[in-house]
Amino acid sequence: MGLAALFAMPAAAQTAKAGRLRIGMPSYPSTLDPVTIYLTPGLRTLANVFEPLIDFDIRRNYALRPALAESWQRLDPQRVRFRLRPDVRFHDGSLMTAADVVFSLSAQRRQGATGAIGSIAGPFQGSIAEVIAVGDRDIDVVTAYPDPVIEQKLAAWSCQIISRSAFEAAGGWTEWLRRPIGTGPYRIVESQADTRLLLAAHKGYWGGSPVWSELEFRSINELSSRIAALQAGDLDLITDVTPDQFRSLQTDALEIVGGELPQYRIVGFDCSWGPLRDVRFRRALSLAIDRDAITTGLWDGRVGVPRGAQVPAYGDTYLADVPAPGFDLAEARRLVRESGYAGEVIPYRVQSAYYPNQMATAQVLVEQWRAAGIRVELVVLENFSQVFARPIQAIFDYSISMAWPDMTGMLWRLYGERGIFQSNFKVWSNPEFNRLGDQMERSFDVAERRQLHRRILEIVMRDDPPFLILHNNGAFFGRRRGVAWTPASTLLMEFGPRSLG
Repeated sequence: MGLAALFAMPAAAQTAKAGRLRIGMPSYPSTLDPVTIYLTPGLRTLANVFEPLIDFDIRRNYALRPALAESWQRLDPQRVRFRLRPDVRFHDGSLMTAADVVFSLSAQRRQGATGAIGSIAGPFQGSIAEVIAVGDRDIDVVTAYPDPVIEQKLAAWSCQIISRSAFEAAGGWTEWLRRPIGTGPYRIVESQADTRLLLAAHKGYWGGSPVWSELEFRSINELSSRIAALQAGDLDLITDVTPDQFRSLQTDALEIVGGELPQYRIVGFDCSWGPLRDVRFRRALSLAIDRDAITTGLWDGRVGVPRGAQVPAYGDTYLADVPAPGFDLAEARRLVRESGYAGEVIPYRVQSAYYPNQMATAQVLVEQWRAAGIRVELVVLENFSQVFARPIQAIFDYSISMAWPDMTGMLWRLYGERGIFQSNFKVWSNPEFNRLGDQMERSFDVAERRQLHRRILEIVMRDDPPFLILHNNGAFFGRRRGVAWTPASTLLMEFGPRSLG
């Protein structure tokens, strides 16, 4: 490229090729090891630092592809063999070995540490019975029962490979989390809690040369402040832009990118408390919502309402004939009366800006419920620890994200018998749902899995709903023109050379 052509490029494109990419997002990851976090701030950042054996090619409909393993094969319904790449190096320069893989997927890692640091690995790795090194480069993952989606689980979160020697040298979780070591295209250089996370390119990365020399993730809670920083040239990319701000970011220098995610927004119920014990009252809460008014008025029609608690990425088990939740104010009022609701105030636990349009949506919902004769009061909290402080005795704002493309990686992961809402928070339980989910988790037969899935959706959407669905979530970004990154349909923000297609 000639000198004149280089100077003709947008400034952001020039800095992007050799310098620091600056990203503004609302919040900072609460911990820096993927086995301890499955929340949006961690997904956006740590996917650049850590890698699993195999991963998803998100731009090709979540097809599985090699990552730290160059190949894999099913040996039987309970065993998968992975062939490791010979040339993978950790951020400290050490070579990845079979011992690192065995340790990374071990019970010690899955259990996390005692005290403040737990583990989110259970839904992803709970079926693993044993991980065995077969020679220097082959690894067998053996499950406790036939698991039809173990490959997808291993490609999802918490299954990233870390350096065993680096973990042990840290002497414990506290020191390890100051600067954990992975194999990804970027390594952690600096971590300032609630301020910024600075990553530098991993020069020994097996997958090619990273485009940017550094990634700087800045925590800027207010959208208006993120927009101002982007407009002033202090940032190259910002997250969570709402449609009412799109026009201000469509300029000669800036643009909007993004779209729907395989994630639906919900209002969850503590079904053990008060009026929420009555299924008729829970149905009324859902029927009172005019979702089209929300998606049109707040999202400019850029997100839709899913056909039940599922997403099309499921593939063969997606049920396209399942209806989306509807709006029927008269029926909602009838069910409220029939339930015996006496006008008690229903607390609604929300955060102000964890999700785009969160407060605006919550305020609309309060008014829509009021029209159905339901008194709801907003309780604005700072974080999920407060949202889920027990006893909950409320409805609460949340979302359900697709960890892997299957019912078991979405609805079952959170609301199944071992999911957080039954095992931890104890806000709902349904024996039939548990039995059918357990069958689906073990079945390889597509026709049987579709049949099981249909009945599971009937339970959670009609017979005994533990939540109501609002709409699909969207992720929209303000981007400086010339920045060579386009989001995929995922919560992950991946900036490595394998993810920029």
